[in-house]
Amino acid sequence: MQLVSIRLATFLVPMGCSLLPWGAVQAQSFDCAKAATEAEHAVCNDKTLGGLDVKLSNLLKTAVTKAPNRRAALIRDEQSWISDRDTRCTTANALNDSLSLAQCVAEMYRSRIAQLMLATELRLDPACSDAERVLDDWLNQGGERNPIFPSALMNSQPADKLPGRSEADFDVFGIVISDVRAGRAAMKAVTYGEGGTCHGGRFQLWDQTFRHEIPIPTGGMDESSNAPLDLGDADDYASVEVALLEGKPYFAHLTRSAKYVKLYELKSDLTAAPACEIVREPSETGSIRFAADADLCATVLAAKADYSILATIEPTPLPDDVSARVFGGLAWGQDGPISVIARGSADPFNDGQSHPVEMIEYRHSDGAGCGHDWRKQWPVILDQGGSPIPVPLDQDAAFGQAGQASRLLRYHGTTYFETRTPDPLDGVPLHEVWKLGAGAAATKMCSFRHEHYRARYSP
Repeated sequence: MQLVSIRLATFLVPMGCSLLPWGAVQAQSFDCAKAATEAEHAVCNDKTLGGLDVKLSNLLKTAVTKAPNRRAALIRDEQSWISDRDTRCTTANALNDSLSLAQCVAEMYRSRIAQLMLATELRLDPACSDAERVLDDWLNQGGERNPIFPSALMNSQPADKLPGRSEADFDVFGIVISDVRAGRAAMKAVTYGEGGTCHGGRFQLWDQTFRHEIPIPTGGMDESSNAPLDLGDADDYASVEVALLEGKPYFAHLTRSAKYVKLYELKSDLTAAPACEIVREPSETGSIRFAADADLCATVLAAKADYSILATIEPTPLPDDVSARVFGGLAWGQDGPISVIARGSADPFNDGQSHPVEMIEYRHSDGAGCGHDWRKQWPVILDQGGSPIPVPLDQDAAFGQAGQASRLLRYHGTTYFETRTPDPLDGVPLHEVWKLGAGAAATKMCSFRHEHYRARYSP
């Protein structure tokens, strides 16, 4: 992918193309001899588009100058925008939107310029860096802490019903009323859960007498499109926390599994000012979160262990009677057939004996209809007749965490079980290594992290 703002690339980081110096004079910020996409050719052939490109390049330089600590983030944002521009602005796609190619490119540039103008005029709220740190810490701990943020709520007490209601609501539970302050303004906060098996956290803000409910800003981010939405209506798992950051209260809107967070400062005049969006995104390199054996974990993270134990095969469903007899009590939540996806010989339980081994896979569902569905994979040994032998229940600690990308590996003569769920709907991405043992509990050896949080300006 070619970076359009080549002058910015000179200032920030080389992008593998012939760069022009900052002082070069031409109608666009990059070498048109290297134009590769329809959008780039349009910029080169249109003086107005060339001017917009130069303006964007200059704005990016200003943004980096004002916020040098955001340099890497600005590069990532720019690369993402370029990819989006080149995808949207082709002759065919533009015609579908009743636009000419030049109109499409111009709209993309003007939108990006407006966003960067806002970013260069505003400093990122220090609370955003604080929130980013808190979220990274939560991620590093495996996403178990709830609430995620330090709370600005005080003097919390349970209640039987919501304010303004004459009786309790059937699908409302866990009502807690607390005090919260913004400057000199004192308010009452009501937190509660709503819904059945698939429920989310809800929040209300009232004056001290519970006569007037104070509006709370909506506008989180849809996990699939990053589009603004009312979190409460769009995702039953969405929630709001009143976070104490930099000594001040903030509304933190969180989508399911806290993949996206939008932060608003609660001001003393009871208005809410957008502070930033905080996004969970893949890290360029993974990191070790927990290591019982540092050398093993470093080897696995570098993908340098011996993974030749099992050979992948075309998925082959097990007969129903075998599935029921062998896995009936173990494969709780099984949805659909159990299939064999790999086979070979190994010592999976490190008992000194080599066994014929198969890796099985099935779709797991808790049956609640809340989206708790994923594919599970784990190894089984075969008896002399070639039938799978049930995994001992004491290994359930490992296989209960089994994800959709599991395999056996060998390191220094010992066999380990590696499992990974790259993008779970709930919780945080899982990547772990376990040591299994015959007649002994499974031992977690490694846990890895492949994502981090990044705060960015809220448009």
